[in-house]
Amino acid sequence: YGASLTLLSVADTVRPIRSTVTKRLVSLLFAAVIATGIALTASSHFIDRFSDLLALLLYLFTPWTAINLVDFYWVRHGHYSIREIFNPDGMYGRWNWRGILAYLIGFVVMIPFFSTPGLYVGPVAKALGGADIAMLVGLPVAAGVYLWGCRSIDLEHDRRACTGAALVEADVSGCCSP
Repeated sequence: YGASLTLLSVADTVRPIRSTVTKRLVSLLFAAVIATGIALTASSHFIDRFSDLLALLLYLFTPWTAINLVDFYWVRHGHYSIREIFNPDGMYGRWNWRGILAYLIGFVVMIPFFSTPGLYVGPVAKALGGADIAMLVGLPVAAGVYLWGCRSIDLEHDRRACTGAALVEADVSGCCSP
């Protein structure tokens, strides 16, 4: 069910769609077929393939994590308009070119440091005897690129633009309060 929702959510970001029972069932069946195929082909070396999957997820989430942390703590200092986050034509817009650029650069600079023996071992990782330090490279690079790109954001304009929208600030416990 989670795979079905994920597939539909991804499709909805590209082109708005109306989720129906049929679309949910088709996406669920698609995810089940793909997962079954992966399970059947990887069963003899499951631990190795699972380890590669976890490394790949780490590579994919590293730049994303850096961007989120920088945006929350250094750029916006915890001030967001929840209503505007869900408004594609609002102050945050549909696509954040700064975030996309930082993500792509952060991910690309990590590639030579990847060390997943079943998939790919980058030249720097080979030179380091197989050590995987991709995250230690991608995290600061993505953070720096995003911070650099955010120099042009007019935060006062954003605060004025969300008049009437719910501004929230995270408190120490991690909960949001108006």
